[in-house]
Amino acid sequence: MTDLMQNNTVLPENNTDFDTYREEFEADNIGLYLASAHTPDKPIVSINSDFSFYPASVCKLFYLACFYDKVQNRELEADDEDWRAIHNMVAQSSNDATGYILNRLCDTSTGAKLKEAKLQPWLEKRKTVQKWLATHSPNIPQDQYQLYHSTFDESPYGRDKQAREVLGGNLVSPFACAQMMASIFEENTFQPEYQQQIKQLLSKNNGDNRFAADGFDQVTPFIGGALPENANYWSKAGWTSSVKHETAYITLNKQDSYVVSIFTKGEELVEDEYLFSELTQRLLASLNANG
Repeated sequence: MTDLMQNNTVLPENNTDFDTYREEFEADNIGLYLASAHTPDKPIVSINSDFSFYPASVCKLFYLACFYDKVQNRELEADDEDWRAIHNMVAQSSNDATGYILNRLCDTSTGAKLKEAKLQPWLEKRKTVQKWLATHSPNIPQDQYQLYHSTFDESPYGRDKQAREVLGGNLVSPFACAQMMASIFEENTFQPEYQQQIKQLLSKNNGDNRFAADGFDQVTPFIGGALPENANYWSKAGWTSSVKHETAYITLNKQDSYVVSIFTKGEELVEDEYLFSELTQRLLASLNANG
């Protein structure tokens, strides 16, 4: 399928495992990225990995990293409520907690619409995570992410709605998410205590963080549903009625580590309960093909 489309498509030689999804790839409805965690910018599989999707709750991975970086650098003094919110934002994918954390990071507040004179400085503050990421992860192209907003159970109101109208919605690529996940797991990114806390929040091992705040299973319908028994798995998933994504850090045989992103959009793909398992199995097969 290497003649399929973009020049940046990467597959093991003679790999035809993904031909079944040719039309969806050509329509930019599926994005895939797989790389060794030790060389996350060198793909084993990359299809539409630079295409920016509405991320749903996958954006929380970036807010998590930004939060811990600011706490570690003493730019934010976290209290008990912050820690409660960061736990619920990631482990349970709470949208209420996400709004709270984003406002803490940006020094903004949610509320009624603002007049132009007050709206512009408020919008500038809401670019905090965007600016942080450009500095923290210069290896991620800036045209592959827009991270200005919280997630919502329904929709934004007031100044949050204004922000979406002016700045556009959140966007992020499978590549950007894989790089962020790899960075989180790098030995020197966070001090050991913080890194252990982050890993526990992202863990999907031994029943950890399996269910979201709304009761949705964050493992079986995603990458975790197709992993072998000897795998360990940390991830952040996101889903709406029109998108379903996940970025994960996976270890196989307790030694080989990989970062993987699977992004899909369109109601038909979202409702396909077997799609993530099938794509995951094909990605794992690519590891064998890659030697």
